[in-house]
Amino acid sequence: MKIAIGCALNIAPAGHDWVVSFDLGGETEKVVCPVIGWATVVRGHLNDGTTTTDVRPAFLWDQQVWTEMDLIEHAPTHSDFEIRVREIPGAEAARARREELEADVRPDSDSDGFTNLDDFTS
Repeated sequence: MKIAIGCALNIAPAGHDWVVSFDLGGETEKVVCPVIGWATVVRGHLNDGTTTTDVRPAFLWDQQVWTEMDLIEHAPTHSDFEIRVREIPGAEAARARREELEADVRPDSDSDGFTNLDDFTS
């Protein structure tokens, strides 16, 4: 069975920190969209009938889920397509604060590295 090139076969969820960006041309600013999943996309067919695939981001834009192949088909004037990890302001400070708070609530450990159960029951 031949499957159309550009077809997404399946999608696995993506972490919240991935985005894609692209330029639609003209006077508009660069569009930045959240990646919601990683799609297995049909890239081509070999002479023996084998289908070749690639894992590409599936992103949310204009209230629809898109892949880069969809963008090529429906917005051919786009340029500068880029996949990147979103920079989260203050992420390092938040991580340090979380570790500090976790250290304050951990029960003491015995010298052998195991937590003393009496610390939880008393």
